[in-house]
Amino acid sequence: MSSDLPMRVGGAAAGVRVSVPARFRLTAPIAPEDELAASVASAMAYLLPSDAVFTAWDLSNAKSAVEGGRKKRMGCLAGWPDCSIWWRGRVVLLELKRSRGGQLSPAQRSLHPRLEAAGFPVAVVRSVDEALAAVSAAGVPIRGRVAA
Repeated sequence: MSSDLPMRVGGAAAGVRVSVPARFRLTAPIAPEDELAASVASAMAYLLPSDAVFTAWDLSNAKSAVEGGRKKRMGCLAGWPDCSIWWRGRVVLLELKRSRGGQLSPAQRSLHPRLEAAGFPVAVVRSVDEALAAVSAAGVPIRGRVAA
């Protein structure tokens, strides 16, 4: 046997990693928060009254210290809610969280009570239906329902 041939162990050359397929998961994947945000924005575009204003803020974590410093100098508050609805003197603030595993950050747990004390409670929602229910509970009329 020649010594310059790779040694085979169990069908693989020595020192070569063999990939093993990922374990089968029976649970459904968790949709990212961005997908919920897009779904909520789409639903609000169709179902809010024409004189209501929906907006979202992309205040995600800074990708660098320079960007974080710039956001802080501009007055961006850590923990600010993801989106809001403005209608006839009412403001509805929504914090969007994933259906499973989404938790409030320490900054959100600190800021949301301050907003509520100022008269602007924040509704934490995990689905389009929960977002619409929060908007309706705040007195903003909804022009329909989302079909499942």
